[in-house]
Amino acid sequence: MRPALAGALVGVIGLVVVAVVGSSLQRLVDTPVRWGTTWDVAIAASELAPDGAAPVNASSAEPDREVLLSDPDIEAAAVLLYDEQITINGIEAISMTLDPVKGGITPTVIEGREPRADDEIAVARDTLGEIDVGLGTSVTVRSRSQVSEEYRIVGVIAFPTIGEPTAVATGASLTAKGGDRLLLGDVSEGDDVGTPYVVLRWAPGVDHDEALTRRGVEESTGGFEESAYGPIAPPEVRGLEDAQQFPLLAGAALVVLGVIATSHALIVTVRRRRLELGVLSALGFTPGQRRTVVAGQATTIATIALVVGLPLGAIAGRLVWRAIAGSMGLATDAAFPLALLAMGAIGLVIVLNLIAAVPAQRARRLRVTDALRSE
Repeated sequence: MRPALAGALVGVIGLVVVAVVGSSLQRLVDTPVRWGTTWDVAIAASELAPDGAAPVNASSAEPDREVLLSDPDIEAAAVLLYDEQITINGIEAISMTLDPVKGGITPTVIEGREPRADDEIAVARDTLGEIDVGLGTSVTVRSRSQVSEEYRIVGVIAFPTIGEPTAVATGASLTAKGGDRLLLGDVSEGDDVGTPYVVLRWAPGVDHDEALTRRGVEESTGGFEESAYGPIAPPEVRGLEDAQQFPLLAGAALVVLGVIATSHALIVTVRRRRLELGVLSALGFTPGQRRTVVAGQATTIATIALVVGLPLGAIAGRLVWRAIAGSMGLATDAAFPLALLAMGAIGLVIVLNLIAAVPAQRARRLRVTDALRSE
């Protein structure tokens, strides 16, 4: 019984790990908020023109807030100044500032919180590592205008991509007024300034494509040749997209190995326990009861494997996903597919009993005299 139990236990643990990692991976790929994009579309500020009413002052790229506030299609909006170079304690980083207009659009926070005061800054994981300081530390931030100010690091964020894919673990975020302290976006200081966007989150039920079409805007999926950008996965997430089939293949391999190991162990167990089955038959066990003994053994194996394997697999899956997500500077909380795990548990009991059907039938046909004589 031990080999069968070991095979089933390893199979359960492996399948739970695969299920947790696979579900977490799928959630990551399907959820732009987890990799920094907390809006549905980013539109170049000078291009936004819903229904012919320009909500942007073309000369200053300052949005007409009244138009944005009154637009029923828009649930939340903010002005984003993106892609301006700064240094933090001498370490170069790309920056963004967010100025809320309507609703709540904030950076994706991995640890700590988003900047709220003018002297606060949040940075991505790799940038924090290069600076080599912790949360709550004051740092010196210098802009391309050579303006230096002191800021306090209050959080770790996932840095979003607009246009060309940008590493999610590098960059920094400030409030709009925090950026003003550094003269970010000041065109009088030269041409190498950040790009202003209006980032929008559509209201529930709004068709995204129709909403953009009414505003005369065409959405792009990469590069800077267009004026509007939907969620664009960073390189780290794109790499994981290519690996999405791996959990399925690994799960299939574990199922096959578990079935083979458990089948062999159950068959061998019946063969080795011929004497015990013969004694039970001599004591009055019917052929049906002998078959029930083998089926009960299979159910016991499945139950023990589930009771022990489910929590161990969940812990292992969480640790594996934490290592994967943490290495990319993303949130490390894992997804637990409870419905899938429940179906898998029921399936395991059924499969093991189906596997046990062959040795159970052999036990049922066992002749008592032959079993006792062979021993």
